[in-house]
Amino acid sequence: MNTINTQYNNTNFGMRYKNPEKWGRKTLQTFMDSQLKKDIDAKYPNAIVSYKVKTKRESALFERKEYCHRLTFDLQLEKGKIWQHTESTLNTKDLLDDVFSKKIDQLSLQTIEDDIQKEINTKNKHLEYIKKAKKENETNNPTTLKKIIDMLFGESKRI
Repeated sequence: MNTINTQYNNTNFGMRYKNPEKWGRKTLQTFMDSQLKKDIDAKYPNAIVSYKVKTKRESALFERKEYCHRLTFDLQLEKGKIWQHTESTLNTKDLLDDVFSKKIDQLSLQTIEDDIQKEINTKNKHLEYIKKAKKENETNNPTTLKKIIDMLFGESKRI
């Protein structure tokens, strides 16, 4: 059982938690007690999870200054299998902690794995289209392009 921070070595975490002292209290407790964590520990013992909240001063309407809090939750089940969740609020960090802890109760490992697979499929499809476009660029030389323009517009109407 691994942890990153030595002060948390006695927590019996199955996965590695990056900076657990920076997690929202409710989120950390909810996650540690969740079925999701138990399922991840059973199937992916080397998983790594991180929770970050960045606070940035934002200028809103009427020049009123507010702070925007952005939560990023990364779960790496194994190399190449990463699930990420982000949320933002103009209220307090505690609101993000509360909202995300409720979301954890609704998540299952199967849902996360399905989301990861959809993302992988989308990425692969995008890479396939890029390869096709590159191949067409290589095969369509300027002479072919000239012939297409001539066919469409006639030789006298060249651009």
